[in-house]
Amino acid sequence: MESLKDNMMTISSDEFENNIMADAEEFSPAIKQQDSGTHKFPEDDFKAVAYKQEWNEVSKLPADYIRGEDMEIKDVAMKHVLPFLPGKSLMKFRAVSNEWNHWIVCPLLAYQQSTSFQKLSGYFYQVVDVDFQSDPNFLSLDHSANGIPNPSLGFLPERIKVLSSSSGLLLCQGLESYYVCNPLTEDWKCIPPHQYYHGSDPAVILAFDPQGNIESYFHLVAAVPLLDQPIVFFEIYSSQSNSWSRSSSECLELEDTTLVGGGLYMKGMAYWSTT
Repeated sequence: MESLKDNMMTISSDEFENNIMADAEEFSPAIKQQDSGTHKFPEDDFKAVAYKQEWNEVSKLPADYIRGEDMEIKDVAMKHVLPFLPGKSLMKFRAVSNEWNHWIVCPLLAYQQSTSFQKLSGYFYQVVDVDFQSDPNFLSLDHSANGIPNPSLGFLPERIKVLSSSSGLLLCQGLESYYVCNPLTEDWKCIPPHQYYHGSDPAVILAFDPQGNIESYFHLVAAVPLLDQPIVFFEIYSSQSNSWSRSSSECLELEDTTLVGGGLYMKGMAYWSTT
């Protein structure tokens, strides 16, 4: 990869000064070199020019303040208001028109909203049993603004256990598969089988950072302990390649400890609880 340094142009101070003087002579004939080394403008070279501001008679604003394409109020709201609204409000506005519906469900607005709306909407909670018979539920922090169409995640193809969450996405565990879903839009993806055994209570986290990630790529990071060894290695799934791979990193300091369930992803770091 070319470095920035390789593409930079270097110039000496003398050369820089000579270039400045050459530009000055070309574009400012009125500048003349004096014996003292200073520059002087002849008085007769100055001209006073009257400036008249052009105004738009309709809006009473300067002409250069008017856009070439006037935006209606609905267009302003679509582009500059909707990205700052919580998900429940966005779902209500889908009924305004077909145009608004198509805009609200498009990936671009989802990206803008995920980076603009930063308030916590609520919590998913679940009483987990062996057969996954208990459905998850959603506790809203503001019922008037925040909510989930299907808190039990019934749109998934089987009963699940919620393992991890990250920036609005959920990682769920089925009997044999992992699922990553958006509980607001009810979009979901079944993750392909992993190579190593993760156990019945896998220590796997979801890592999703919407900033600068308009394609909504995400990763799963599974901490996999070696049998009878105080060593943990990591198997990572990438949604961009839709495949699992083993990381070269290993953790060698986990004697007499056990990883507990899903973990947490925050600011580029993965965290797990231990016993």
